[in-house]
Amino acid sequence: MQELKINSDEQFKKILKEAYIDPSQSQPEPPIVFSKGFYYDNNTSEKPIPICTKGNFSFIYAEEKRKKTFLVSLFSMAYLNPKCPNIGDICVHDNTRNIVHFDTEQSRYHAHRVFNRAYRVSQNRNKYITFGLRNYSWRERLDFIDRYLYEYDNNDFVIIDGVADICKDSNDKEASEEISQRLMTWSQELDLHIMTIIHANPNSDKAKGHLGTSLGAKCETKMFLDIVDNSVVVKCKSSRNYGFEEFAFNVGKDGLPNVLDEIPQQIDNDQFLNL
Repeated sequence: MQELKINSDEQFKKILKEAYIDPSQSQPEPPIVFSKGFYYDNNTSEKPIPICTKGNFSFIYAEEKRKKTFLVSLFSMAYLNPKCPNIGDICVHDNTRNIVHFDTEQSRYHAHRVFNRAYRVSQNRNKYITFGLRNYSWRERLDFIDRYLYEYDNNDFVIIDGVADICKDSNDKEASEEISQRLMTWSQELDLHIMTIIHANPNSDKAKGHLGTSLGAKCETKMFLDIVDNSVVVKCKSSRNYGFEEFAFNVGKDGLPNVLDEIPQQIDNDQFLNL
């Protein structure tokens, strides 16, 4: 993907045509990839509550060791097996193409362990494409993801864990805006949803750096994780849609996440954080 600069009449006219939105004409709702729960539209019809739709990106954030990758695994499991009993009432609406999972920070062993969670329950393992990019520079990671998504354009759902590792400086405003723009462009041009992960500031529910601020302002859904009584509580901190109700999951003895029927009310358990 090349950066577009408006330096000719032809480029200006191209954007003039592509970007115009006629307010008198209705726009179709974006295809839903994942939803959870329902709401009533104008109190008349039941509609699914979108978490992730095509043409948008979402992000998960929490402090270290708060099971962020397990939530990603939960969505991957849902995508690859909509009838998996672990996913609770998370619904999958569009999973005809591939899911691509980029891990940017873990060793091959630990990345494989994450990928294997969804792979074990998958009904179509050929749809799950996984990459470990730890040993490359931020620029190589960014360029590889960019080229892969455009050359292998058969994806509905893309995971980038973690997004700070494709940014030159997550505390620099310009560098952070570049990454947010990439996510918006990729998701819209390629008609897919991108889910990203970023750390939160210690003892805070604020995502780290300028990158966290930029992602929060431009994402579709912002999910914050907290640990309560050996379980993870997933909170919708913001959404461009009707926000989903918080839910909880734990990690079973088989190493797989499992959505709980109820949200626990007790206090943290430090032993759980070290699983």
